[in-house]
Amino acid sequence: MTVFAAIMDGQNDMITTKTFYCLLFALLLHTSVLAQDRLTVGWVDAPPYQWQDENGKLHGLDIEMARLILHKAGFEAEFRKMPWNRILKAGLRNGDIDIALGATKTAERESFSRYSHIPYVTNDNGLFILDRNHGKFSAIKSLHDTLNYDITIGVKRGSIYSKEYEALLNDPEFSKKLSFAPRDEILLKMLISGRVEAIISGRIATRGTIKHLQGPNEIILHSHLRIRFGNSGSYLMYSKKSVSVAQSERLNNAMSVLQKDGSFDTIINKYLLAH
Repeated sequence: MTVFAAIMDGQNDMITTKTFYCLLFALLLHTSVLAQDRLTVGWVDAPPYQWQDENGKLHGLDIEMARLILHKAGFEAEFRKMPWNRILKAGLRNGDIDIALGATKTAERESFSRYSHIPYVTNDNGLFILDRNHGKFSAIKSLHDTLNYDITIGVKRGSIYSKEYEALLNDPEFSKKLSFAPRDEILLKMLISGRVEAIISGRIATRGTIKHLQGPNEIILHSHLRIRFGNSGSYLMYSKKSVSVAQSERLNNAMSVLQKDGSFDTIINKYLLAH
């Protein structure tokens, strides 16, 4: 029988005022702890990382990773869909969203968030082209090399693919080569239709999207993006406004265990083999 049930069935006279308030405080404290153990995770429609089926069930590599990590850390996950820019600017900054998925480290983002101490997926971003255009790109070995050529590159809005990419965004000559899209699926369509000559994307994302679109086999990886340590994968990003340091450490400790016992690799390999 709960405290309130005892009160409501006429046993008020058996409980002193002091006892009542002590029990009420304990109940409220218990409720507060339960609320703190539920974290809100922002997600976007970005298959094969994050997507929702016709029955409303969430799927994807990022979704599986988030569920696994939060469960291991003793949290309940509440997923909330919103555009990526809103997750960053409105969600994490204000504490309406506790965790963002698939995040890349930047100095600006660290002003309002903490990152997981390790990525749950290492970066595999690269420059993808159509095989028939291989000759045109033969001398392009890095993103810096694209400055010397009249080409258009499709990229996902709000994404930071590498340190080199982040630095080049400050160069007007590079920026004017970029054509932005909200999703990897649209990037692939832009490449297939000839609206852009190349796209920057990840191996998992590209393979998954090609399969989803039943796209041509002539899409090839031209070159990997150079990656520097510390900016090398998909991180969880915690809101400084709503996620405490202690909660962050619980999540980080869970990630260390899952990385060491091979749980991360099991999920990653499933997606690589499936696409």
